[in-house]
Amino acid sequence: MDVVKSKALKETDTFIPNFGYVPCKYFQYIYLIFILLSFVYKDFLYENLYIKIYDKIDLYIENNNVKTFIKSFIALLPILPIIYYDFFYKSFSMRNLGITSVKNNRYINTMLRIFGSYVIIQVAAQDLGVKTGTVQSDFIKLSFMQAVLYVGCAFAITQDRSEAFLAGLVYFQLKYFGSNITKDVCFD
Repeated sequence: MDVVKSKALKETDTFIPNFGYVPCKYFQYIYLIFILLSFVYKDFLYENLYIKIYDKIDLYIENNNVKTFIKSFIALLPILPIIYYDFFYKSFSMRNLGITSVKNNRYINTMLRIFGSYVIIQVAAQDLGVKTGTVQSDFIKLSFMQAVLYVGCAFAITQDRSEAFLAGLVYFQLKYFGSNITKDVCFD
């Protein structure tokens, strides 16, 4: 009986303790630092993307839908490993990142739901025509606060922190690395 292992046991044999399945120890931290640095140097990276890749796409491809798809795919390439490892192995979960050891899960979930609820209230207030304070508006426009608010809103809907984090990451990847022009609103 010891010779035959179940499939579930065999899969977990390759896990690195407290990290989920990853290619090497500290993979998640190294990769997240890489992503964070890409946002710090987003202007430099986008400029090179545009000069070396996007200009050529614009030159040789006429169909706007195809151009948009290709540019979006290129912008999302850096986070595909995160999506893969988190989808199949939950390697980027808070537990596997060691974040739950800093704060209790309940506190993290509560804070994310509060931020998510705030986003919903803010959108409802705008739809109802309620004016926003200047400090409130400036506070929400801070990139860090936007990230926290977007992840919180996604968590309020999905109840899954990893999915919420990935949704926020997809948003910022497309915003910063998909195009060089930003609009005031998504739909004109």
